Amino acid sequence: MIARQTAAALCLSPEDDEDRRTKTAAAALVALMGIAPRSEVEGMMAAQLVACHNAAMECFRRAAHPAQKEPVRAENLAHAGRLSRATAALVESLDRRRGEGAPKKVIVEHRVVREPALDVSPASAPRIPAPQAPAPHKGNGHGKGHALNGHAAPNGAALR
Repeated sequence: MIARQTAAALCLSPEDDEDRRTKTAAAALVALMGIAPRSEVEGMMAAQLVACHNAAMECFRRAAHPAQKEPVRAENLAHAGRLSRATAALVESLDRRRGEGAPKKVIVEHRVVREPALDVSPASAPRIPAPQAPAPHKGNGHGKGHALNGHAAPNGAALR
């Protein structure tokens, strides 16, 4: 039924010969098989996708005809653009439904690897020297009582 609906939705004119109708319907069936719907809903989406694509291509064909007047050409191009966006949206929707278009889940774990316990008794602890007062600042070229940025410190001492 989906294949018949898709074939019926194709842009064919009554003047088209039977050979063209058969080839067009066969191409639509091959496209449906290529999409490979996995359920009835995917089958409906696939039918719409094939019909939208075919209609967009027909609009592009009509717009490209050399004898086409400019307003009609612009209208066909506008229709083709909307149909192309609908086709892209259907492809995205089908991909999301199948889990192909969804962002992949990445799990990042933080693991800490520690070395075996060390003897941390006070006798074996390494000695860390106590901090020393900074050495007096020798001329910085800014003048006495000024910070390095040239501003005076609140008590007149140089800021470091």
